Amino acid sequence: MFAVAAASALVAWAWLARRRRGAPAAAIAPAHRPDAHPAALRALRLAGLALGVVGALRFGGAGEAVVLWYWTVATLGTAALALLLLEAPREVSPARGLRLEVALLALALAAALYALVAHRPDVDDAFYVNLAVSAVDAPDQPLLAADTLHGVAGLPLHLLIYRLHGYELWNGALSFLSGLPAIQIFHFGAAALAAFLVPIAHARLFRLLTPKHWLAAVVTLVIVLVAAGETHRWYGNFGFVRIWQGKSIQLFVFTPLVYAYAMEFALRPTFSRWGLLAAAQIAALGSSSAALWAAPAAGAIALCSALPLTRRGVRLFAVGLLASAYVLGAGWIAKRWMQEDSASQQPVYSQQEIRELELARLELDRPGVRLEQALTSVLGDARLRRVAVACVLIAWAASTGALARRFALVAPLAVALVLLHPAAGSWVAANVTGESYWRALWALPVPVLMALAGVAPLQFVTAWRRRWVGPAAWVFLVGAFALFAPGTRGPSLENRVRLGWPSLKVEPTEYAWAAELSASVPPGSVVAAPSDVGVWVPTFHQRAFPLVVRDLYLVPYRVQLGTPSINLRRWMTAIAGGEISGRSAERLFREGLERFEVRGVCLRVTPSVEPIRDVLRASGFRRSSQDQDHEIWVRS
Repeated sequence: MFAVAAASALVAWAWLARRRRGAPAAAIAPAHRPDAHPAALRALRLAGLALGVVGALRFGGAGEAVVLWYWTVATLGTAALALLLLEAPREVSPARGLRLEVALLALALAAALYALVAHRPDVDDAFYVNLAVSAVDAPDQPLLAADTLHGVAGLPLHLLIYRLHGYELWNGALSFLSGLPAIQIFHFGAAALAAFLVPIAHARLFRLLTPKHWLAAVVTLVIVLVAAGETHRWYGNFGFVRIWQGKSIQLFVFTPLVYAYAMEFALRPTFSRWGLLAAAQIAALGSSSAALWAAPAAGAIALCSALPLTRRGVRLFAVGLLASAYVLGAGWIAKRWMQEDSASQQPVYSQQEIRELELARLELDRPGVRLEQALTSVLGDARLRRVAVACVLIAWAASTGALARRFALVAPLAVALVLLHPAAGSWVAANVTGESYWRALWALPVPVLMALAGVAPLQFVTAWRRRWVGPAAWVFLVGAFALFAPGTRGPSLENRVRLGWPSLKVEPTEYAWAAELSASVPPGSVVAAPSDVGVWVPTFHQRAFPLVVRDLYLVPYRVQLGTPSINLRRWMTAIAGGEISGRSAERLFREGLERFEVRGVCLRVTPSVEPIRDVLRASGFRRSSQDQDHEIWVRS
């Protein structure tokens, strides 16, 4: 697939290059010079700044998603049409110098250090780390072919789309070769390397968008990611504090590279630049299946930002899109997998469940509901949301370069029209993002646009005789954002971030008991544990299998396991955690111990734990370890 796309692109590029060599110079020159209409451009930008601020203040709050969408499309659409007539993008040489490169290296090292000392445990590791663990433990078995969380033969992956991932297996290969536990490879090696690459990748993008002040833009972006921790799904909470996960790498390492390589190809098309664009998208797909739609969308947005609206521009756009052929082809195959899997799993729902599902679907299908939920989920509902919205609306007007202006217009406008249309949320969820509709905002480069708006004072430094005014204003603006915009600080306990010596990104107590439980039983044993303990069990090598890892990993097996079995697994987990007690709990626990052939149990010590202890003793278990909060019981 990639070979065919590459060959097609090479032929098309060669034909375009020959046509260009044969054309007169006037025919290939841009129709409008970047400074053709300075007065009109200045007025347009001032109007854009005013309308952007007004829109953010008036419609940037919670509950205003639909009106904000119309305001965004109207203001940015008008500006985009006007800019097509006023200027054309061009490639400008970025600022160079040893000091700049040393400063970038220092920033990248600081980012890597922050990723190591910032601890924000995330239970998604139960699956991601387990993929690497299972590959190391059974290297002779097919990769990504079956469920490796529950220990039940014949279960497929809970989502077949994860077969496209390669990043977790790469960490597994490093674990296999080094002999280190897979979780250490993720939390130390991958975290430091990926965090180091975040400033490097964005520097490649900002050298195009803000060539004179690219380093300041990178610094601003890093501060945006570190300073705020508003919601669990805020961009910064997928940044350095979760950068070892593939979806974060896709979002903050490969996506800016896709933007940069696409614009470089559009500005000066060569086959090597086309190859870099294709490679960045393929690497993004290996990191996260979200790249199936996010990577081609990023490439198309960047191509539109840099290409002129001419016949040659349209042809180059088509050639550039060929770089997405591998990813789009993989998406077509993955959709067939998902359709076949969905057809083979038709769970039987009760009438009550059917009614509840229909009501929920009708609610989500209302225009603007999914959009409002997505904005609240990612941007929150307080000051940070208004600041982010303002930056999205004014970034183009705050930029002095033609390429930056076009990118800051095309990106939000295209995403708004295609992915965030208030009436298209259900279609996008069904055909693009899946039920995680909020990920549509990943196609909107909010941190990049905030960085472009943040370096605006530096863009106008030449207008002042005192050159320190611009840098001082930039420092003040970035500092004001870090202090006043976030309702929740990024590195804070409110954001579940703990700063300390480099260590595993886990809940220490729960992880320690998961380790104790795993070591207490033979490999392959079934164990019962409180949910916050059981979720870490799959991250250990020679692993045991908890009755429940996470509910979202269990529900897809409703057909294979049956509703009664799934419910019993949930009840066993709740009883072990002290959430359910009484005579019925004792009976259910005794039944589950025998039905699932449980070999080990982690009990949370509560006032009602004694009857469960009696059940364990009667079933042949003995207590092997304990403290004031937890106990481990093992059956020979």
